Parts: sequence; C-alpha cells; structure tokens
Amino acid sequence: MTQLGVPDFELGEAPGGVISRYSDGVPTVSFALVDKTGAVLREHEAERTFYVAPATGVGRLVATASADEDRQAEVPQQTSALGLARLAFKLGRSEAISTGSQDGNYSDSDTGVAHDVTFIELDGQTLCLAACTRGYTAPQGATVFRAISHALLQETNDAPARNPSLSYTLLDSAGNTTDGYGEEHEYYAASTVKLAVAAAVLLRVDAGTLSLEHTLPSTRTYASRLAGSPAFTIGAGEADPGMPTEGAPVSLSWCLERMITHSSNETTNLLTEFIGLGAVDEACKQLGITEVSMTRLICDYAASQADYTHTATTRGLARLVWELTCGEHFSMASREQMLKLLRAQYFPIISAGLPEGTAWGSKSGWDDGIRHDVAVIGEPGGSDFRVLAVCTEGFTPRGAIELITVLTRAIDPTRTRP
Repeated sequence: MTQLGVPDFELGEAPGGVISRYSDGVPTVSFALVDKTGAVLREHEAERTFYVAPATGVGRLVATASADEDRQAEVPQQTSALGLARLAFKLGRSEAISTGSQDGNYSDSDTGVAHDVTFIELDGQTLCLAACTRGYTAPQGATVFRAISHALLQETNDAPARNPSLSYTLLDSAGNTTDGYGEEHEYYAASTVKLAVAAAVLLRVDAGTLSLEHTLPSTRTYASRLAGSPAFTIGAGEADPGMPTEGAPVSLSWCLERMITHSSNETTNLLTEFIGLGAVDEACKQLGITEVSMTRLICDYAASQADYTHTATTRGLARLVWELTCGEHFSMASREQMLKLLRAQYFPIISAGLPEGTAWGSKSGWDDGIRHDVAVIGEPGGSDFRVLAVCTEGFTPRGAIELITVLTRAIDPTRTRP
C-alpha cells in the first residue's frame, strides 16, 4: 500500500534527518507568533517540545529562566516555539536570538536542532515569532525560518539563491499573485513539468486536431533527444507498475490520467513523443508562461548530461495550473477534466497543511534533493479559489514534506486577504 505523499520506494527508509543528542532524526517544524500579552496570533504545533543545545543563543535564552543559570547553560534544555516567544517577551529582548541565524553566529549543524526567535514591528505593535526545527541542518533550519517569517509577516520577497532553497507563489481566483517568496528562482521541475505536457495535449484536443480516444502501443523504450544516442528504457526504480504489457494499446485519455494522478513517466513520454517536444514549448508560449520548460523526455539521461532538462519557477507552475483550471485558452470540458485529475492526485503534499474539509487537487514532483507541489484550493470560479505552488531543493524527502506542510499552514491560503 502507498501512503499519500510518499511513494512506495521511500517507505521504510531512515527518518531522513540529522540524528544527534538533541534530535531523533525525524524532520519536525513548529512555530508561534504572539503579541506582547502572550496571545497567540498564528501557530503550528506551538507547544511541541524540542531540545535546545546549550551555549547557543536560544540555549542562553532558556537558561536565563532557570534558577541556576550557570548550570543550566551547560546542559540540554527543552522548550517549545510558544514557550520561546513568550519567554522572549518576558525577558524584554529587543533583537533576534538564534541558533540557526543566516550569519551562522549561533548555528551548529551537528546538533540537528535550529531554533529562531525574532521581534517584529507590525501595524504599530510589537510581535514575536519563534520557530523550532528538529532533524534539519542549521542552513536548512535558517531556510525554514526565513520562509515562515515571510509567509506570516510579508517582510520581503527576496529569497537567497542558495541550496537549500525554498520558494512559493499564491494566486487568487483571478490569477493575480497575492503572496510570493523567491518566485523567480529556477528549479529542476521534476514531474511538475508533466503539467505542461497536459496543457499541450488539451490545447490540441480543444483545437480539434487530437482525440483522447486515439490509442498508442504501450512501451518503456523511447528515442533519446541527443542525436546519435541509443534509445533508452525506463528502469524498474522509475517505472510505472500500472503500465500494461509492451505493445498493448493505451488511449491518450488513459495516458493523461495516469501521468497526472500517478506521475507515470512512461505515459508522459508516450504523450510527449506523440505530440512532439516542440508542442509542449508552444503550449507554454500560447499560455504566456515563460518560466516552465521541457527540453527532453523523462529519464533521458544521455540528453540530461548534454544539459537538456526540465525547469520551472513557482510563479510559472502556479500560473500554468491556474490556466489549466480557470483560463479561457481551454474549453470548459478540458478545465473540468484537469480539475478532476488533480483532485485524484496520489502523491499530494500541500493538502496536509490545509484546513480539514478544504477542497483541493495537486500535482507533485520529486527527485534527489527536490520536492515540489502545486495545488488548487477551493472551487474554480469562487472568490476563495487559490493556486499555491511550493518548490524546495536541498532537503531530505521527509524534511521537504514536513516543510511544505508547515509552510502551507503559515501561508494559510484559505484566509481572506485585503
């Protein structure tokens, strides 16, 4: 059985994070935003406890609350994001105190914990944001804090171009950007590029030049983009177990469904070979999307070594999904079909960070060190409809999934924005 959000090949692996005296290795994030009275304005698992490494900024902060500060400063303490935020106000601190700060003054990548506390002046009041992480390196923890801080406080759209990195884009029902962080950062698109293939297929269907009932012979072997290279076959580790036997007929409709719901590499290549790589590029141009690109088939490693690749930004992915579900370039039938496929997604991530009962659909993508998801939230045409795209690089699979989930809660895409 496959757990939602985690493909079969990742089940049973190690927790995927830093293991140390202070960390069990399971990537975990919590945060709390409080005012000077200690009232919680926004939070996620704010009372979850974390160890604090001694002789660090947060370690000294926690130690000051102890009756024996000198002794407590030398041994591990436990705290929570809510506890840190309230303690910082109680002690009257006026500047950020951090174990995972950008300049590294208080960071220790060996501890497996990275906590940040900062004060912010917002709309005439002083707020304190505390975030705690476990199972992440110090640079990863700092990346987490910057993104959560932006999602909650909207301080800046500047995301450092570094690894680890994280970006997101949030669109409203009209396709306008209402929130974004590092939106111009280009990532290896992984399987999110399959959305561009879907767009190319459906544009041709709507133009009357293609029928989804057309069939193709099933295969796992394809021609390389690189001239002179032999054909390549998708291996067992990346193959779709639901593909029929070699040569069996499969409809374009079935290929489209399998490509989106199960992220099938074979059906992606079947569709792309049939319409041509150029058609994918043309579709993006027709939709006005310049930040999503596909220049080779999936698993064409010979072409990959020659710098043919798939790239995307969160802005491009969000816009692509908005067009597929709301845009006038597609017929109502094609938009409804795409929404149905997104809602049947087998590997969602963003959905775990949405309020219970929220309607959603998504397309995720992953590779070594890469984890992305782009989701529709609500019903197209409704004033509360949103599209959220999140891309990450430089995190373990479980670390990225935890981060995207918590970041979604910090962004809170279902809330009304001014």
